[in-house]
Amino acid sequence: MSARADERAPTDPVIRYLDRHGIKAMPAAFDAGSGSARARGRALLQHVASVGANLMVMGAYGEGSVLSFLGLGGATGKIITTCKVLVFMAR
Repeated sequence: MSARADERAPTDPVIRYLDRHGIKAMPAAFDAGSGSARARGRALLQHVASVGANLMVMGAYGEGSVLSFLGLGGATGKIITTCKVLVFMAR
């Protein structure tokens, strides 16, 4: 399940915001492939570790479960419960 470049949310505003606060950021296109939401979350966590990131910025989406009550989807839930770096999240 990959998004075309013109379907992704623009990253420039977030990068400018982080830069104003002294955080150097670079956008990274990432295709987590297909599979369950949790599997895509694991793939994203592996990508974050492989590039040596110390901050991840991502959107959050809901799905039907306890995490949905909190407004979090499967991949999002996987990220927030196991990510070893800071996560800046928007819904």
